[in-house]
Amino acid sequence: MEPDNIEINLIGTGGGYGESLVIHIGNDEWIVVDSCQNPKTGNSIPLEFLKQKSVDFNKVKLIVCTHWHDDHIRGIADLLDKCPKAIFSFARATDLKKFLRLVSIDLQKSQYSVSNASTNEFNKCLDIVHERNDIVKPSFTDRLLYSTTYNKKTIQIHSLSPSDLSSRLFDEEISTLISKFEKRNKKLPYQSPNDRSVVLLIQCGSHNILLGSDLEI
Repeated sequence: MEPDNIEINLIGTGGGYGESLVIHIGNDEWIVVDSCQNPKTGNSIPLEFLKQKSVDFNKVKLIVCTHWHDDHIRGIADLLDKCPKAIFSFARATDLKKFLRLVSIDLQKSQYSVSNASTNEFNKCLDIVHERNDIVKPSFTDRLLYSTTYNKKTIQIHSLSPSDLSSRLFDEEISTLISKFEKRNKKLPYQSPNDRSVVLLIQCGSHNILLGSDLEI
């Protein structure tokens, strides 16, 4: 692949099972947006794709989880584990301690009941980040997540969402979920419409690439 080429690969199984974006941003650097699993092997599909491309995993610079629905997060922990130099980013939670409490409750329940696979994936990712003595880079409106320059050309990846209002409403939703979910043996529900998904903007010179994820509004 030519160093100056930007290549966007939309990969997945189709049929609502899951999808991922694997993007070459130039100079042999890559970013990955979301993950899904190969139903036959159980492996992370973007990880399999990178292996087929013979990509140096150290060249994966950013991994973004746009939202933690099963069809967008399965296999992302394996991907993150294999990419030691990657920044890990997901939508900001206004009250992080409260959000982690909700995730912890679901993880505990998953040990004896059916629970969301996404919660287990999320916990694995946090463990990996902790073991590396690294930090998560939250995504929110108009935040620069990654920037690189080569051949006098600058490429920047910005998150455009979630908004401050969406983050605040999510915090209120978490409080409700904790009070209900802690008392009942049931799966965490998926809320609709999806207003907390991370939208990304890739800027390269005069070119702008908008990646809308599953944001509905």
